[in-house]
Formats: sequence, C-alpha cells, structure tokens
Amino acid sequence: MPTSPVSTALDLVDDPQLIDRGFLNETDHPIFGRIPTPRGALGSLRGTDLAPAPTLGQDNGDLLG
Repeated sequence: MPTSPVSTALDLVDDPQLIDRGFLNETDHPIFGRIPTPRGALGSLRGTDLAPAPTLGQDNGDLLG
C-alpha cells in the first residue's frame, strides 16, 4: 500500500528542500508584511516573482472610473 506524508501549509514553509530549491519566495503583503509564498514549478524555473492579490476594493477607482 503506497503512503506519503500529509503536510500543512505551515509545514511547507519550514521545509528545507523547498527553501533550498527556491520554491518559496518572500513577498511584501500590504497587511501581513513579508511572508513566504510559493512560486510554483514554472515560476521557479523562469525566476518570476508573484505579487499578492489585490485587496478588496483596491482597483475600484480604475475599474469604475
């Protein structure tokens, strides 16, 4: 019977393999400050940094103007 560990998001943040492979990226979040976020497989290969999602109502002026 195949088995594997089940990790929570908090377990993954401290995973040395993910950190060494560059899977986690420090991101400036407007509310929480600097937080580690996953880049994903393609983002890690291309060196792409992701931005956090906009806050509620952040783009209302641009969309409704």
